[in-house]
Amino acid sequence: MNKSYNIITPGMNGSEADRPIVAITDEAQDYFDNNKVVILKTLSNKNGEFQTLQSHIDSINESLKHIRSTNNIVLSGYSLGALASFIVSSTNENISKILLVNPILTGEHHKKNGWKNFPESMKKWKKRGFQERTGSFGKKYHLPWKEYWDAMEKYDIFEISKKIQGKDIYIITGKQDNKTDKKAFQTFLNEISKENNTKRLELPYDHYPTEEVIPQLKEGIKNAYDFFQR
Repeated sequence: MNKSYNIITPGMNGSEADRPIVAITDEAQDYFDNNKVVILKTLSNKNGEFQTLQSHIDSINESLKHIRSTNNIVLSGYSLGALASFIVSSTNENISKILLVNPILTGEHHKKNGWKNFPESMKKWKKRGFQERTGSFGKKYHLPWKEYWDAMEKYDIFEISKKIQGKDIYIITGKQDNKTDKKAFQTFLNEISKENNTKRLELPYDHYPTEEVIPQLKEGIKNAYDFFQR
């Protein structure tokens, strides 16, 4: 996949979310030579500010402005970054391939199903009203729940699925994703498989992969890039 561009976008929860991004980056090195683009690898941006869904979307779009190639653009993302990658791919015809690792499902699904099956950490975040994390240089920041949730409701991943056609899409999910959103994930897969070449891999880890499962995750990512080369 030489002369391709891979834009890699992380999630938002710090060190736990860094593991899959490191795995994606490691495997991408074998496929993209010096054309790989990594947007972010940490919880916060260069100004020490939290990355939100909208800031991820803006970062991807800004990176796309600097890519002169009009094809063979690959978006790879984890968690919130996967959602951002998926959203951007629906509005850019030059993106031909998408790797989604533990994508977050948004829109009507969340409005209808509430939080009964969601992780306790998410429930506590909602109840408290903000989430505290340590950003750049050890500085602590509060990510307001409203800012996060407003963005999540703004984009409906199922509606977005209907706009994406003719792309290669590889999805990796963990057991927590399957338990929390099993029916919704299947609906999502059914929708994007109608007009796209889609493949899904299920791995035995929660939303945040541990060190023990990273080898399996890296193998899955390698399979994704092989899938894109066919």
